[in-house]
Amino acid sequence: MKPVRDIAREIERPKEIAFENEIYLFWYEKLSKTRSDIFMSQSYDSGVNFAGPKKISDTDISVGDRLYRELKFRKNGDNLLFMFAGYLDDTMEKSELYFSQSIDNGQILKKPMKLSVQPDTENYGISISYSQNTIFVIWYEIDWSHDTVNLCLSNSRDSGNTFQILDKLPNTFASGVFSSPDRLYLVYEDMDPKTFAGHVFSMYSKDDGKFSKAVEVSTTDDVETSVTDFVVLSKAISIVWNEYPLHESISKLYSWSDNQGISYSKPKRIR
Repeated sequence: MKPVRDIAREIERPKEIAFENEIYLFWYEKLSKTRSDIFMSQSYDSGVNFAGPKKISDTDISVGDRLYRELKFRKNGDNLLFMFAGYLDDTMEKSELYFSQSIDNGQILKKPMKLSVQPDTENYGISISYSQNTIFVIWYEIDWSHDTVNLCLSNSRDSGNTFQILDKLPNTFASGVFSSPDRLYLVYEDMDPKTFAGHVFSMYSKDDGKFSKAVEVSTTDDVETSVTDFVVLSKAISIVWNEYPLHESISKLYSWSDNQGISYSKPKRIR
């Protein structure tokens, strides 16, 4: 069998994603201690043949090398979306976030654009999604010098040509991003950096491409929370999470919405 890539470089973390007869292979190629690139190859015949590799991380940056990592991939018809981080050095504490796409199923890859704006921070992607002709990207922005983390919400309403930052949620951790036919749901937990206590929140995408006001789902104060499940069934939504009271056993609760995330029921205890 002919190898997909035959080159005298260190190849790291190959990943395969399949859609019926289409197979996409992604991998990182280590060029030096401070430089790596991300490549892709495709098969349209269930892996019998693969197209020649294409470099996704073709940024042509003139300010120095990058360690490209943390690739996120989304396919929507012939549109392929890519999001990845470029680390400035091997300490892995500072990185920039990039977006690239193909509108012809990978034949031509657009030159990546930088999404992150805050210097001297680590940025890595959480989710890249389509909803109602809008592209949503969500990522963490971490400032290790001040021990702060922001959850950044951004969108594009012009097919990925430009992006705008919608919001930055401080001390917030994404539990998941979930899609329904006409909405995108973001479930997240805020956290007190000293006590780790927090609450569970939910937001949904609106027709104008922005997110709704956050709805507080959990109601118990002064406990750590951890979302374990999120289910979308037509217009009904259910969120399940754990609560960790101090010196008490773990509690599992759930709440549901029957109006597409506009409001949620009072939490019910499972155990």
